[in-house]
Amino acid sequence: MSEVPAIITGRNTDLIAACRDLGYIRGPTLDPTYGYGKFWTTWQPEDFTASDLDSHKSPTGTSVDATALSHNDHTFQTVVLDPPYKLNGTPTIERGPDERYGVHAPATIPQRYELMARMLTEAQRVTAPGGHVLLKCQAQVSSGRMWWQPQYFGRLGVRLGMAHRDELTLITSGREQPRGRRQLHARHSAASQLVVFRVRNTRATLDQIDYDPRDIW
Repeated sequence: MSEVPAIITGRNTDLIAACRDLGYIRGPTLDPTYGYGKFWTTWQPEDFTASDLDSHKSPTGTSVDATALSHNDHTFQTVVLDPPYKLNGTPTIERGPDERYGVHAPATIPQRYELMARMLTEAQRVTAPGGHVLLKCQAQVSSGRMWWQPQYFGRLGVRLGMAHRDELTLITSGREQPRGRRQLHARHSAASQLVVFRVRNTRATLDQIDYDPRDIW
């Protein structure tokens, strides 16, 4: 096997292949944020379960909420999350991509973060000890400031009892930025991150760690 770099140029499928080669995706695998399945167009595990909140995208044909899964505790060895991590503070050039990725409905930043946090907690619940939870997110500019999602959710995962095992960066074409504004931060839109957690025997819920979604400022 060739060496797997931390920075990958290509598509989400290349990111998934890298995680497979590193042993982060193995055994019964769940993707409760399946969308159009772009993570899995070239490879998927033999024991694979997928669902989505949008019943039209969900392979089950029904709406499945990733924050309230029906699966028993410790059912899977791997859970892969691709939540709606794009923040709405800066308008996009075209509406289509936002609809495709489930972020076309306006939401505050605390609301977006709380949704992702609840997905992460539920993913931990259904993952067996020794298994992995993979969370896609992005450091990005919104409302004129930087939001360091990988660092934030890396810390949150540790507070929930998981080990922050690894982080891979995917370089893509990025999104065009609105013109006519003075740039205050380096552009991060061409990069996204996949944070890898290892699940431990001891775990906590958001209530047990006194999680406050407003505490992100």
